[in-house]
Amino acid sequence: MRRLLFALLASAAPAALNAQTCEPPHSSNESKLMAHYMVPVAFDAGAAPSITTVGAIGLSLEGAYIPPLDAAARTPTTCKPGQGPLNTNLQTWMIRPRLFLSASGGFFLELGWIPPIPVHGVQSNVFSIAGGRNVVSGKSTIIRVRGFYTFGSIKGPFTCSTADTQDPTNTTCYGGQESDDSFHPKELSFDLSLSHAMAGGKLLPYLSAGIGFLHPRFNVNFTDSLGIIDNTEIKENLTAFTAAGGITWAPSKRFQVSAEAYSAVGSGVTGRALITYLIKQGKSGKKRR
Repeated sequence: MRRLLFALLASAAPAALNAQTCEPPHSSNESKLMAHYMVPVAFDAGAAPSITTVGAIGLSLEGAYIPPLDAAARTPTTCKPGQGPLNTNLQTWMIRPRLFLSASGGFFLELGWIPPIPVHGVQSNVFSIAGGRNVVSGKSTIIRVRGFYTFGSIKGPFTCSTADTQDPTNTTCYGGQESDDSFHPKELSFDLSLSHAMAGGKLLPYLSAGIGFLHPRFNVNFTDSLGIIDNTEIKENLTAFTAAGGITWAPSKRFQVSAEAYSAVGSGVTGRALITYLIKQGKSGKKRR
């Protein structure tokens, strides 16, 4: 009787595939897809290099554009050949609050967080930290050396949406459960930036170039119509050269607005906007970031 009970319980429980790991080549759609979505998540400065007094504290709100991809680019080519396009065009913009702290000698620290607020079925929880130094060169040129580290998770029904599970033409998802997948962006990056003050210091056009070491991971969590659970992990390690250009407008000592184009070469381009308010000006209150 006990054996019969165990057999019934086993037959009623979902069958799980052995945990599989897929490491696609850089030329695969899986690799390109993860690299593409690393671009808007990157914690680049988003503003011109500038000088702040010791002890200044700034709060910023960042908005980054997430470019959509066509069906061909979203279709797996290595890890899940034969599967239809992934459901990744869910968000158009990413919003991230930031905190800026300045120290002596031009050194600074920045913190960023994409909070876990659901937007169109996607829930992010991504943390970033950055540090560097601004150095004045000549009368109106500022050089910045900066590095950042980003990590966290972005969850959503990327493999199979509810609509996919109800579509009889979708042979992978039909009859299954909406997937609960997670994308884990991880990046260590360094860059060098140069700005030149104009209009009495109120306009600061800038350029930057750098290199990023990307280690994104994608974890599938999908139960199909037979109760089989797919827990495939897709791993990629990439090195990308980065470039950005933009302008910062500082109409007052406390307020700044910045806009830039940011690119990881070969992965994609995003537009980024940053609004900054200096809640504490530091000791002298004469210079601004």
